[in-house]
Amino acid sequence: MAQVNPDPYTGAHFFALVNRVTCLLDNEESLNAMLRALEASGVPSEDVDIFTGEQGAQCLDLPGRKHGLTVRVLRALEAAVGNEREINQRIHEALCSGSTLLCVRLHKKKKNDEKHRALQVLRELHAHEIHCWGPWSFEDVISS
Repeated sequence: MAQVNPDPYTGAHFFALVNRVTCLLDNEESLNAMLRALEASGVPSEDVDIFTGEQGAQCLDLPGRKHGLTVRVLRALEAAVGNEREINQRIHEALCSGSTLLCVRLHKKKKNDEKHRALQVLRELHAHEIHCWGPWSFEDVISS
């Protein structure tokens, strides 16, 4: 089952949106449709994390304010190397305004197939702010 607002920093883990495809959704109906479509395409539900509303924004802590110096340094490096500050800010603001960030985890051995499958579903259901996250970089995906 997909996890809602999990704490990605549990166990002193330094969380980054690496090896994930993400999108923003505006309402629960869109989220439920996306979850059904991902499952139907073969994405295991345990590979899906959902961050929603202000609680989701606090759990993710994309600005790096709540989880200490190491996370602030990580966010600064991401911003400098991968130019992620702007996108992190947009996602954070959308969550604080009530949107939902859906994250699909990609496994290294099957990364390209999983990425293609997730992107196909996200595009078909007209998700917005779609991104593919790699180590120290991200790719904007334009949804039509």
